[in-house]
Amino acid sequence: MLKHLKGKAQVLLVLSIFFLGLVSCETESFTLGESLVYGEPFTLSKKTYTIESINQLAIDRVQTNKVPVYQLGNYKDPVFGETNASILSQVQLSAPNPSFGELSAVGELDNDLDERETVTKVTLYIPFFRASAASSDSDSDGVLDSFDVDPNDPLSDSDGDGLSDNEERLLGWNPLSSDTDNDGIPDAQDDDTAANSYARRYDLDSIYSFSDQDRFNLKVRTSDYYLRDRDPQTDFLESQAYFSDKAAVYEPFLGKELFEGPVVISDYQYVYYNEDDPATEDVDESLTLDVTKSKDPGILVELDKLFFQDRIMGQEGSDALRSQANFVDHLRGLHLSIDPSDDLMLLLDMSQAYIEIEYEYDSINTQGTTDTADDTRDQITTTYRLNFLTGSATGFTQGNAINTWTYSKALSFDTQKEATPDRLFLKGGSGSLLQLEIPQSVIDEARQNNWLVNEVSLEFFVDQDKMALTPFEPPRLYMYKSTNSLPLYNASNETSSSQTALGVYLNYDGALRKNTAGRGEAYKANVTDYFNDIIIRDSLNAPINVAISANIAFPQVQQAILDDQTAVDYPLMSGISPLGTVLYGPSLSVPEDKRLKLTIYYTELNQ
Repeated sequence: MLKHLKGKAQVLLVLSIFFLGLVSCETESFTLGESLVYGEPFTLSKKTYTIESINQLAIDRVQTNKVPVYQLGNYKDPVFGETNASILSQVQLSAPNPSFGELSAVGELDNDLDERETVTKVTLYIPFFRASAASSDSDSDGVLDSFDVDPNDPLSDSDGDGLSDNEERLLGWNPLSSDTDNDGIPDAQDDDTAANSYARRYDLDSIYSFSDQDRFNLKVRTSDYYLRDRDPQTDFLESQAYFSDKAAVYEPFLGKELFEGPVVISDYQYVYYNEDDPATEDVDESLTLDVTKSKDPGILVELDKLFFQDRIMGQEGSDALRSQANFVDHLRGLHLSIDPSDDLMLLLDMSQAYIEIEYEYDSINTQGTTDTADDTRDQITTTYRLNFLTGSATGFTQGNAINTWTYSKALSFDTQKEATPDRLFLKGGSGSLLQLEIPQSVIDEARQNNWLVNEVSLEFFVDQDKMALTPFEPPRLYMYKSTNSLPLYNASNETSSSQTALGVYLNYDGALRKNTAGRGEAYKANVTDYFNDIIIRDSLNAPINVAISANIAFPQVQQAILDDQTAVDYPLMSGISPLGTVLYGPSLSVPEDKRLKLTIYYTELNQ
């Protein structure tokens, strides 16, 4: 082993010079001259191996409470089948034992004063999940790439108003509108446009429709099903796990309808403007945005205000609002669903969702005297907020929400173990995993020949004929050890261009490689660290699980149950996605250039 490591140290410097040329070379082996390293010639080589067997694991159900993203709607996949998803969620008080108005319930009794709190409006807001928002403006000109006439030129003029996108960004004007303030004067001629007072446009990358549907029918109902936070079967030591297949269990507990109707999808912000202050004659505040109220694109609907008058406002000072534990029994939850006829699947961020209750109350104006005869009642308008989930699913989460779905499979596949199928199927949610193992003969060969391994990769090729039926493809594959659920990548050796789903861990890669037509060709994942751990540090050659992933930077797992009812650790970021793909397998019936392959680039000393 010491001799092996010494040989590695000797060639490491030279390898760093020649490595970039190595990975693009088509020659299987070649010699780089003599006396390059302590007088010893060496050979840089490449070998490709066939994966001898692969297991297809079919997922029956997935743990779906306290996840980072929730699915809502219908994903009508022509390849894998249809998924119909709904959400059941607890609601949380902003703070226990709230007081509405200026006085508590006890204070109103003590002062013989009824503040007459009256609900005037109730709004439900749930933002769409946005996966790539932070990295989608390549030239930093204030215009997202999907709307930019030239995403690589900050001086492009996307709205054609004579001002470049970057000039408008610096002025705080809308680079996607030739008349930012809609006053009839083009921006290039207008010197009286308020800065940063327009609705920004977002790239909605988490809404899927096979028919480009831009609206849907939403239903919001109350639920009397009690969601436990702790599992009584573990003496309440562990969190309660809820699974995706229990939609029928909750149906009988659904109650009052709080909203039913159409919702139009918009990729613009919801914006609100300030009220003009008469004391500032030179400034019209009504032209400026109230940034505290502006909201990113999402679901924004009004709920039944009489229900919240009774269940919230009318309960001030009661035991029902005394604590969160009491409140989740008083208002056990809300259920969200979309009409089954709608061809639309939404990914929602429930951690940023809330219900805002607007209400009026009477405030006593004493006129600055102790004489109650001249007291007047001034009507004040304010708001109170109820939350859904708070915190993060990758850390501590307060509150409980469950994603449930029914999945009508359109295909079946062989789950026989140690098989060499011609096609492989990967899908998120109640979909499927792959499990493979690096052949022991390959590991033995590397050890016996004293290879210095430079790169090891697994490459999966997309069946483009099968996937031609769907415009949606998983952006990345994630690999993790079946024994301990740890990722194959080594985070300490990784580089990232941004903290977004496709910007992290670029050494490992695993991202979908596309052709010039924008269709997926292959996924290639670098597993060099994992392979070297086996041959150098005698780590276990564990079976490798392969899944699609919405973001490989989050390696957390939840439990999933396979079709044979055995349990498996399933990545959180796989369970939240409805996407799937069809890949070529290791079968000899597959053309060699499309076959699943393991490729090793290595250096061998010629002694």
